[in-house]
Amino acid sequence: MLVEPRFIACYSLLWSLPLLERIKGIRAAIRTLCTNQVEQQPFDREALLTLNAILAIGYPALEVASGQEMVPVYRTREADQGAVLLPIALSAFHLFTQAERHRLHKCKNDRCILFFYDTTKSATRQWCSLDCMNRARSLRHYRHIKKERAFTPLILIRVL
Repeated sequence: MLVEPRFIACYSLLWSLPLLERIKGIRAAIRTLCTNQVEQQPFDREALLTLNAILAIGYPALEVASGQEMVPVYRTREADQGAVLLPIALSAFHLFTQAERHRLHKCKNDRCILFFYDTTKSATRQWCSLDCMNRARSLRHYRHIKKERAFTPLILIRVL
C-alpha cells in the first residue's frame, strides 16, 4: 500500500518530544496492566489513570459512509496527538474489556519482554514467536552442555 505524500506531511508534523513522552507513558501503563492481568494481581490505579486520560481525548461518533449507511468512528479532541495515541489506547481498551483474559500471556523466554494474545484453539501457546522459542531453547541447550562439560572429570591415561 502506498502512502500519499499529503499524509506523510501531516504525520511528520505530529511527531514531537511531548508526543514521544506520552507514547512511552501509555506503553508503560499498558505493560503494567498486562503484567497485572497475567500475574492475576489487582490492577495498578496509576496505570489505569494514564490509560483513561488517553481514552478521554476520543469520543465515538457516526459518519455517513455511502447513501443511507452509517458507520461508527472515533474522533479526537486533540488533533495533533490524538491521532497517534487514541488507536493505541483503544486497542488496550478492547484487549482488557472484550478479549478472553486467559489468552493474554507473557512470553516464556526469560530474555523477552513481550506479551501476546494467544489465538490457538487450546490457548496454550507459550512463546511470542517461533524465533523467540528457538532462541530460548538454544540458550537452555547451551547452558546444559556447558554445565555437563564442567562436571565431566578429566581422566588422564598414562602410556608406558
